[in-house]
Amino acid sequence: MFFWQDFRHQIISLKGCISVEELLALIKEKQATFAKAPFFEYLRDTKINPSDRMAFAPCFAFFVMSFSELNRHVLRVEPTTEPIQALVNQHTYEDEDHWIWFLEDLKKLGYDESIKFTESLRFLWSDETRIQREVVRWMFQEAESATAIHRVILIESIESTADIFLEATQAIAQELKIIDGRDCRYFGDMHTIVDSSHTMYTDDSQKFLNSLSITPEERQEALRIIDKTFDMFVILMSDLLAHIKVPKTINGNFMYSYELRSYLVRKVKPLGTYLIEAGLLTYDQLNIALQEQKVTGQCLGDIISSHGWVQSETIEYLMEKIVKPEREAALAHPSENAPSIDNEPILIGR
Repeated sequence: MFFWQDFRHQIISLKGCISVEELLALIKEKQATFAKAPFFEYLRDTKINPSDRMAFAPCFAFFVMSFSELNRHVLRVEPTTEPIQALVNQHTYEDEDHWIWFLEDLKKLGYDESIKFTESLRFLWSDETRIQREVVRWMFQEAESATAIHRVILIESIESTADIFLEATQAIAQELKIIDGRDCRYFGDMHTIVDSSHTMYTDDSQKFLNSLSITPEERQEALRIIDKTFDMFVILMSDLLAHIKVPKTINGNFMYSYELRSYLVRKVKPLGTYLIEAGLLTYDQLNIALQEQKVTGQCLGDIISSHGWVQSETIEYLMEKIVKPEREAALAHPSENAPSIDNEPILIGR
């Protein structure tokens, strides 16, 4: 734990300097505007299937994995005797391993396909991820040349965009958990809880940052960083939205089409989803059944019928006549169900 009062003598107090608190307030204002981006409006649209709204997840991989590198190898400077850089370093340790949750969530969302190594490389450095790579390069360049206080401003700006992103995905993750028990950690509430407990956001740290002063020249550089960060992340969010709404392919291989993957995930959806969509089961009833399943290990259909919510004959008929045939057709012949790139873009959920 840092004892900021011991570093008071290191705080700049030159005449004409500006408080960092002003810059942090500006970031909050920018955050409110950022929250109105079309991407977040789409994520908040509960009329659209929650799996469809998460169809951007595979194309977010390059950014997430690179963000870990940013923390470990660019923002972090060790050893250091500077209290501001020490705070930055502590933050990088707390923020560097979130990619582990992201990979877990990709599996839970149905995006953990077996592909050739060369195909995965072709995807990661294809036009599909070009915008992400540009944003990542910019972050690395910005952090590399920044002073300690400007690294704080960069982190605060990026984290403020993450707050809006996670607020939207957290609501979707909750829907998925209710529907079929998938408990996402990167896109769910755990990520938000952990982020809010970072050292940089404790009362002592915030008091320390708000007490700092910077020169007019440093303020101008900070303003540039804030503006550029939000501009870049608006572009990034727009790119993710485009990946949801427009069919994508690589070398004609629809395995990489997020439109198709979302379609396939729907087609192999769990039994509980079918029952809810048919009006035979409520969200609350499904949640109770899923919690009971974790304890007993019973089949979900058996639990639901034992409560008298849906007759076992109805569940058996649904499985035999609808669920199994749809799953087999989707998995056996994916290309037949793929949206044609010759047609106009298909909007998920229309």
